[in-house]
Amino acid sequence: MLKPLLQLKKLRRIGIFLTIILIAGFVILSAWLINHFFDYRINDAMIAAIIAAVSLIYEINKSKKLNEAEFLIHLNSLFITNPDYKVVYNLLSVYDMENEPDYEKEISNCDISNYLTLFETFYILLRRKVIDMKLLDDLFAYRFFLAVHNPYMQRRKLAISPKNFKNIFRLERMWLDYRHKNNINENYFTESYHLIYRSDFKKYLEVFNEKEQKKIKDEVSIPDLDPNLGYEFVKLEDESSFNDIYNIQKKAVIASDQIKTGMLRANTKDMLKSCLSDPHVTIAIKCKDKIVGFGILYDPNVDVNESIKNELDPNKEKAIFEIDDQHIMHIKLVVIDEDHQGHHLQYHMNKYLEKIAKEKGAKLLFTTVSPYNVASVKNTFKTGFTYKRTVKKYAGAIRLIYAKFI
Repeated sequence: MLKPLLQLKKLRRIGIFLTIILIAGFVILSAWLINHFFDYRINDAMIAAIIAAVSLIYEINKSKKLNEAEFLIHLNSLFITNPDYKVVYNLLSVYDMENEPDYEKEISNCDISNYLTLFETFYILLRRKVIDMKLLDDLFAYRFFLAVHNPYMQRRKLAISPKNFKNIFRLERMWLDYRHKNNINENYFTESYHLIYRSDFKKYLEVFNEKEQKKIKDEVSIPDLDPNLGYEFVKLEDESSFNDIYNIQKKAVIASDQIKTGMLRANTKDMLKSCLSDPHVTIAIKCKDKIVGFGILYDPNVDVNESIKNELDPNKEKAIFEIDDQHIMHIKLVVIDEDHQGHHLQYHMNKYLEKIAKEKGAKLLFTTVSPYNVASVKNTFKTGFTYKRTVKKYAGAIRLIYAKFI
């Protein structure tokens, strides 16, 4: 701890000495040039005053940066020597993101709060311009996102009550914005774990002031589908289009497996065919009379074992379990041909299926998304769904469960 501080002070003395020499040389040269070309003499006292003033300004700025570096070294020392921080950090470093285990026995509420409080302090220091984001990012980025984007930390503390960790939510947004603007592509975790996608959106917004809330809403809003693009939504009434939707699904599964095996579930032919008739609804997206995507609204009452509701805890989701099963439907699948992606067609399909579900008397919609399918996570969130929990489904594939009251 002492060695880096001594090194900083030594470098500081050398830097001051060299800076004064450079400034003096620059001022003297400037005075000579002015005298030579403009026949105006700057006396020695004025030169000395200029050198002193510029040196003082430079020294104040340099001192601030060195003090800032010393301060961050102190914070880093505090972090690596604190045994409670080390316990939390070591456990999070080896966290199994596939199975998302609980650490209730290993980490206490107090340990989590203390770890997060350190970063809340960073936010205050940044706002007051005591420290610089670049230095903070170089030293603490991994340790911050390791905690804030950890599923267990989110469900244990952060997502439950954003208002209790306002500065963490604000710092995460500030930090992500900084990394985006500076093209820092080293993202420690997929965007699916960003706090905005793992929290109740209303509670998330309450953390920010009105100006920032408006900005966030503008960022996540999606405009109406441009009619000039030529897309139309058509209900499939029979199996005449089965091969079209089956091939679109097959193509999408192959493409998604290049990112992560099992990212998109391949429904069987029998399952897809059953979704073409009541009580389920299959909607195709057509462009120039060609099917380029489809979505399935599924009624889980046909087979209670298929209900996503079974995956949730009635003690934690009382509002959901107050809804009668007859008023629950699933957005089972939305697939868009890769040549037509980029127009938020999944979002518009979700909204279209939601409207049909309302007409059928549904009060609650469920859907599941792979955390590796970032585009689907974003579209699902922007449709108004709220993340509930992570489960293993479909032969062990990890899925995020989302719900929306309609």
